[in-house]
Order: sequence, then C-alpha cells, then structure tokens
Amino acid sequence: MTSDEKIPIEPILDTLNEDQRRAVTACTSTPLQIKAGPGTGKTKVLVARVAYLLLKHRIPPQNIIVTTFTKKAAKEMIERLDKLLQGSGIPTTKLLIGTFHSISYRIIQKYGAAEGLTGFTVATEKDAAQVLENVLDSDISDKDWALIQSLPDAALAPFVAGAVDSDGSGDTDSGTRPKLDKKKILRQISKLKAHAIFADEYAKQRDAMFLLSLIYSLYQRRLFENRLLDFDDCLLYCHKIISRRPVLSFVQHTLVDEFQDTNEIQLQLMFEFAKVKKVESETKCSVTIVGDLDQSIYAFRDAQVGNFEKMLDHFSRIHSLQCLVVTLSQNYRSTSDILAFSEHVMRQQMKRTQKNLVSQLQSSLKPVRATLESLDEEARWVAYHITHLVSLPQSPFEHSDIAVLVRSAYQTRVLESEFVKHRVPYTIVKGRAFWERKEVLAMVDYLRCVANENDQLAFLRCINYPKRGFGPVAIAEIEKLFSQTAKPSTDIREQIRLKLSDSPQLNASLALQTLRSVSRKELKSSFGAKLLESLNKFIAVIDGTRKLIKEALNGTESNPEALAAAFDYLYETSGLKRELGDDENKRLNIEEVKAQLILFEKPSQEDSLPDFAEHQFEIPDIEVIGDSEGEDEVIELLNLSGEQTKGETNDAFEFLRSFLSLVVLYETENSSKDHINHPKVSISTIHGAKGLEWPVVFIPGLGEGLLPASFALDGTEDAINEERRCFYVASTRAKTLLYLSTYTEKAGSLNWGRKPVEKQSRFLTGLDPMLAQMPFENEQSMKKLYTLTGTIPPQDLDYEKLQKKYLRDYNLYVKQTTDDHDNRPGFVTGTDISRLTLLQKATKSAKRLAPHDNKAPKYVPKRATCAPFKPVVRLAPVENQIPTAKATAPTNCINSTTALSTTSTNILRAPAYIPARAKHKRRLGTR
Repeated sequence: MTSDEKIPIEPILDTLNEDQRRAVTACTSTPLQIKAGPGTGKTKVLVARVAYLLLKHRIPPQNIIVTTFTKKAAKEMIERLDKLLQGSGIPTTKLLIGTFHSISYRIIQKYGAAEGLTGFTVATEKDAAQVLENVLDSDISDKDWALIQSLPDAALAPFVAGAVDSDGSGDTDSGTRPKLDKKKILRQISKLKAHAIFADEYAKQRDAMFLLSLIYSLYQRRLFENRLLDFDDCLLYCHKIISRRPVLSFVQHTLVDEFQDTNEIQLQLMFEFAKVKKVESETKCSVTIVGDLDQSIYAFRDAQVGNFEKMLDHFSRIHSLQCLVVTLSQNYRSTSDILAFSEHVMRQQMKRTQKNLVSQLQSSLKPVRATLESLDEEARWVAYHITHLVSLPQSPFEHSDIAVLVRSAYQTRVLESEFVKHRVPYTIVKGRAFWERKEVLAMVDYLRCVANENDQLAFLRCINYPKRGFGPVAIAEIEKLFSQTAKPSTDIREQIRLKLSDSPQLNASLALQTLRSVSRKELKSSFGAKLLESLNKFIAVIDGTRKLIKEALNGTESNPEALAAAFDYLYETSGLKRELGDDENKRLNIEEVKAQLILFEKPSQEDSLPDFAEHQFEIPDIEVIGDSEGEDEVIELLNLSGEQTKGETNDAFEFLRSFLSLVVLYETENSSKDHINHPKVSISTIHGAKGLEWPVVFIPGLGEGLLPASFALDGTEDAINEERRCFYVASTRAKTLLYLSTYTEKAGSLNWGRKPVEKQSRFLTGLDPMLAQMPFENEQSMKKLYTLTGTIPPQDLDYEKLQKKYLRDYNLYVKQTTDDHDNRPGFVTGTDISRLTLLQKATKSAKRLAPHDNKAPKYVPKRATCAPFKPVVRLAPVENQIPTAKATAPTNCINSTTALSTTSTNILRAPAYIPARAKHKRRLGTR
C-alpha cells in the first residue's frame, strides 16, 4: 500500500475514549491545548493526533514538527506511529521530531550560515565551565576588575562564593579580587538566555548588572572563538534565525509535548514554529500542545507554569484566535485511592482548578504511611517492605516492579547501604551516564579535535593526555597563543567571507593552525626541541585521522570499515590504547564509542528540511560604511549567500560533528534489557522518574526540609507549590501500592551537616483518613492485591499466619526490639542471619549485587573467579548500551556466602559491603 492510497483513520479512533477522540479530531487550524493528567493516555493521544494529521489531512511528515521532553519519548512516538501506520508507506522518519534543543540544533546546522554559524558543535557543561574559567582568568582587564571590586555588596552577592565581606569585597582571590562562583554566573547567564536575551541586548537594559553584562559578553565571545554553542544557545540562535527569515514556512502543524516544562524561549520558539497564516482572509494557526499544570516541576530550569495562560493570551490578544481546550480525565494507571490521595494533596494549593481523575481499575488499596524514629529505621522500613512484597506467595511482584523516589540524590546514601546489607538488588535511574566515563570523555575529545579544528578546549585537554611533556606552564602558553591568534578581522570583506564560509580553513583563529605555526616556529614560543617534537607528533595524529575520515566520508554515505579504521588509528596513535592498558571494561567502553559512531546516522529530518535558497529574503545586519571601494566584491559575497545554502554542506566532518553534538544533547538512557534479565529495584530522584511508572512506589523522607526541600521553606508560595507538585508527580508514578514514610530527629543528632527533620511534611496534614498503617489490614485487602496484579492466590493461603510473620519480622528487622547489637553499621552476625526467616525466603536465590556505578566501584570478591564481563546488545545509536560498573557480580561469586549455615555461631563473617559515596556529583550533557 502506498502513501497515496486512502488509509482508514477509524480503526485508530475506535481505540480512544470520548475525550481522547475529541482531542485527536479537533480542528487543525485552531490552537489546541490538551490538558492530560497522569496516566490519562497522553502519549497515545499525541501519537493518534499525528496519525490523524498524516492520514486524514494528508500532511506530509516532513511538514510536521513534534517536540518531546527526551530522546526516549521521541523514539517511543516513532515506534508507536510505525505500528499504527504499518503498510501505509508513510515515512515517519521524515517527521521533524525531538527535543527543543535537538530540533533547534538541526535548524542551525541547515540554515545557520547567514548568521555565521557553520561548523559549530555543542559545548558540554564541562566545556562551558572551562570557557568561563578562562574568561575570569584571562579576559577581564585590570580596569574592569577595579570596577568590580568597587561594586556594593548587593551587586556582588549573586555572583560570589560565600558571604560578602563588610567592605564589599566578598571572598577574595589573591587578596584583591572577589572570588566569583562559576556555577552562579553560568546560572544567571542561562536565565537570560532562557528569556531570549542576547548579551548585547542585556547590556542596553537600564537595570543590567555591570558584572553580569561584562562576563556574559566575554563568555559568549570565547564560545564563538571555539566554535561552540552551549545548550541555551541552541534555542537562542535558532529563534534568531527563524524569526528573521521564513525558513520554516513549509511547516503545516506543530505539536509540543510536556508543555508545562517549557520556558520563555521555548514558548517563543513554539510561536515561530506555528506561525499564524492568513489563508483566504481566514486566520489559521496549526498547533497542538499537551501538558499538565500539576506536573510542572522544572522551575530551576526556568520552566514557566504560566505558559498555558500566555498561550491563550497570545492567540486571543494578538491574533483574535480562541484556543480550544480539551481535558482528559480517565486514568488508566493508578488505583482510585492513590488518585484521591494525590488530588487532595494538590487541593492544598490556592487558586487551583480542581480536577477529578477517574480510575479505570476495579480494586484499590489505601496508600501506606509510617512515621519512623530515625533515618536508619526508615531505610530498614523500606528494605523490609520490599523484601516482604517480593516474598509473598505466588510472587505478585518482583524487584523491577518497585521504585524508591527521593527529592534529593543525597537521600539515597542510607537506602543503598541498607539494600546492600540485606541483598536487595537495585539500580539508579539516570545515574552516571556512559558518556561521562573518563576513557569515553578522552576519546570523544580526540574526535572533537578531528571534527573541529578550532575546538580549543578539546585541544588543550588532549595535548597532554596521555602525557607528552606539556606541563601547566606550557599549556598556559598554548592557551595564550590561541587567544592572541583568535582576534577577529575588522575587514568587512573578511567578516562576510567568514560569515558565509562553510570551511573552517577560512577562519584565522583555528587552534590546529596555531599549533602548526608553533611547531614550524612561525609563531614564537618558549618550547625546546623535545616539546616541539611532541607537538609535531600530536599534530600528525590529528592530521592523519582527518585524512582517513575524509576518505571514509567522501561519498554520500559513510564507509563503516573505513570509519572503523580511522577510529582505531586515532585510538592507537594518540596513545589512549596504551594509557588504558589491560582494563577490559575501559576497552569495551571505547569499543562501544566506535560502534555508536559506525551505527550513527545523521537525522533524516535534516535531509527533509528544504533548502534555504528556495525562500527569498534579505540578509540584515550587514552595512558598508565609508567609501564604495570594493563594494562590488561585497555585493558578490552577499549574492553567494543563497547559493551557499543550497544542498548539503561539503564539509567532510559535518557527519562527525553531528554525532558529537547529539551525544551532548541527549542524556544516556538506561538499558532496559539488563533490567529484564536481572530485576532490580529502581532508586530515582522525583525529577528522574518523570514520565515513568511502577506497580509499587516508596516515597521516603516526607519531612519538612526534605519534601518540601529546605530551600523552599523560607521561600515564596510558588516555591512551596513547586514542591507540592513534586510530591504529586512522585505519588502518581504508583500503579497499585504507594508507601509513604517520614522520620523525626532531635536537634544535635547525627544529620550530616543539615538541619534536623523535626516534623512531618505539611503535605500530609489532614490526610490520615486516606492512609493505612500497614499494607494489608485484613484478608480482603490481600485478595484485592492479587486481583490488581492479575495473580491467582494460593488456595491454602493462611492470612492470619502470614500476618503474624509479617509483624514478628517487622519488629525484628525494622524496630530491632530484641537487642541493638546489629546497629553497628555494615556488620551482620550469624545470630542476626538466623533471624532472617522471611528475608531469607526472598533472597535465598538472589545474587549478591555490586552497588551501582554512580556511587561505588564494582565489587569483586577474591574468594571466587568471576565470569568475564559481557556487554549487552546495542539498541540504537547514541545510547548507553555498555553495562556500567554497577553490573552485578557473576553467579559463581555468590554461592560461597549463601551456602554457609545460618545457624552456626562460630563462623567469622566479613563486614557487609557499603559503597563509598562520591563527594561530587557531575552530570554531563543533560538537557
């Protein structure tokens, strides 16, 4: 069947409820808001809406834009569409679908030449921090530092590390300069970009802060010298391009998912994507947004919960268009008790429109709530109930059905220790990404040097890794030479050439060219013969790889074998292979980078974007001042602009730059196959659990200062409302069972430097009648559980006996009422083990798992020979498919402990393994 044949839409519509059908078939020329609460089939409706546009209205897929919150969501949408449209011949890969950042970057790649944005890659968070550090170290003049030093306390406070001194100097560096906090400065710059404010525009504002204006300008200049765009730049410069030129006039419909998490620049991008058109005197705007006000939890990324109202106002006030609003109310995920509890939590918020989600599940159990006496006791409470659930007769749950959701990542420390102690297998959702590993970062930096001759940051990191004799002084000299040769030309002809150039060789500030000049002694340096020889060898590695890459990518398609050979050449000649030695895990990770590169395909959406030259426009911002000498040359260069955008770029390294940029733009998704083969409890922050669901959810730490978080306690009402929405998002992840817990501490107790938790969360106030004190209060509730899980209970189920066992073990393991000898952290004695009757039943055959890779090294017992590490099968490009250090210990490493008698009192036992926690948390390339 071809795409030209009529494909019936009715079979798709028949699967929808009334509200869903109304949303899918709504008028396509009127702005549409779909308000979809948790579990109401949001994704199903969005996919059906796209299918409706393709089948009913015959809109070509390349004329539809779909923005999603994550790459995973985009991938899921494509998979669902492929199933719905199977046999239709409609190429779903031509949809322009992805996150706002990825779509914006593709538009920049295609149409950015007129703004001088060719050959740019996306900076990682580490890159951005390094650029700012260079600005603070080298780019601020003594005169400007003096002005900064003279600023009053209030002007310095948002940017300094620690408190500002009474003399206004703040914490000082070298005794004179304020010690500026790079994270705070980057956060302020990001906020300006999120509100679509460029550096030059901010400098003109009346209320502009001198310090921020100065650093923002210098930071942006440094980025451009390195041909880098940070995450916010992807949105900012895309908006600049599409608001000045009608490059997206081909777009016929725009759909935006997770609209409640959009910020101001994303809202403005949506307006540009969905430009209002006049068709035969009728005003039309084809845009569909989907979201839920109650799930807006990204204010720290400048998300604006008010964007729903802004959208209504924009179309009504400016275009006299009324938005159609459809609300989805039938919930297919959670039980009625969970929904009722969650709704009552949200009703505490003032000026909120009430909504009543209706559960489609027949049975229901009340959420369980407990107040414990300490943090450790709460951890034992969670571990015990997990063990209790997976040990129930007929196994209605396994470990992968359970999640523990926390407000802040540091709360996982005591949970992980308890899980390791009691052999509860677990994984961290969205933990340390594959692309953040040291060996992977090093290999990616070398690829960046090959792809971008002016990536100064990558060159500075690679030139002495592995060591080549360049110490800090030599590297500082190279950095200074980069800065000296990076001054832009003031000649108008050269500026236009650079602006229109698709070849980095025309840029006078190339880092690689500077290194060549140093090695040939064309640029003066203090390097001796030995260092110059090392520099020449380094340059030869980059040049040799570039030659091989050109050969591998000289056709319309890449040559996998040649690409692999180029990668291997770089890996070996750079010295990385020798540096990593015999570490098999690191070698496999490098192999995975190579595999991802070979499997990578440039997004087909780029190919579906029409050439810019098809649109007639004028290039703004170029003005010739003075005499007319050379004016003909200027006009000729301007005329080249249309030709320059025709077809694809001739740059052989565009493929490599696309790969590297998408690695940065997308978070690594956890592999699901390992989770299936080795079921584990998921531990996640609430933000990391967004969009996910589990049959059983635990939410510990429901105390003032934890949830709501301490920073919100003295904040505004909006801050408390954001925390309340976090709690709502967490509780609505649960399908069948919801466990809530809190604990109280006395002032002066061991609480790791934070304020003690002295009372329960305000969000639980008045909700006791909706909560249960124990999971299964009677035999009837146990039967309900089996009904909900679709499990047949055993005929001889003795509820009374099961309940007595539950209470007895609860007192032993959670309350520890017999004695307190096993309060010693990390130690379990033979006597302790003899008590674990219920616990043993669940963990008898369980494997002793190493802690997850995010916080602890892989645990390998010396008493047995471990099976070789095996990578899982790759699912798709640019995703983390190599098992991380959290991989479980092999089976043959376990029996030596589980086979021991649990009744002997003479056996010496090693202390239970408790993972060491990293002091710093680093998250790379996330957006």
